[in-house]
Amino acid sequence: RNAIRSCGQAGKWQRAVSLLRLAEDDHLPPDSYCYAQAMSACRRAGQWPLTLRLLADLRGSGAPADPFTTSNAIAACERIGDWKRALSILRELDSTSLVCHNAAISACAGSGQWQEALELLTELEIATRLDAQPNVRSYSAAMTACTRAGQWQRALELWARMKERGVRADGVAYGAAVSAC
Repeated sequence: RNAIRSCGQAGKWQRAVSLLRLAEDDHLPPDSYCYAQAMSACRRAGQWPLTLRLLADLRGSGAPADPFTTSNAIAACERIGDWKRALSILRELDSTSLVCHNAAISACAGSGQWQEALELLTELEIATRLDAQPNVRSYSAAMTACTRAGQWQRALELWARMKERGVRADGVAYGAAVSAC
């Protein structure tokens, strides 16, 4: 586990994947943590198809996907412009995950799918778990989606919703709001 993580953090995505495969070959099935580390390394290196392949391999091994593996796969979908696949992967989770929803909102924003981004944000806003409540990244990505689609009024409405909920703005949120104007 630590070796895969260390390789991934060092940018050695090939080695991280190789170690994952060696564990499989030695009948030491890697867990979702090992897959997540290898997926993260691949995603950061721009190996998006391989990131998605590793998610499929994880599922094939019978190990459950967790929010970290899922968010890596959704982020890979964003990079290849496949927002539909990002939503499909998100929907396979058993519960609402802030990190996965944020990745999916970003995937929708990157593909001009502002309505889907707003639906995902609304899901977070009505979530009952405190750890699934929208944060500044959620609102920033949704505002960006609206702005890119020419929906500046909606972007500014999101700014107001964010402030009403007590979410503190950061530089990205201010940039998204200014871009809407």
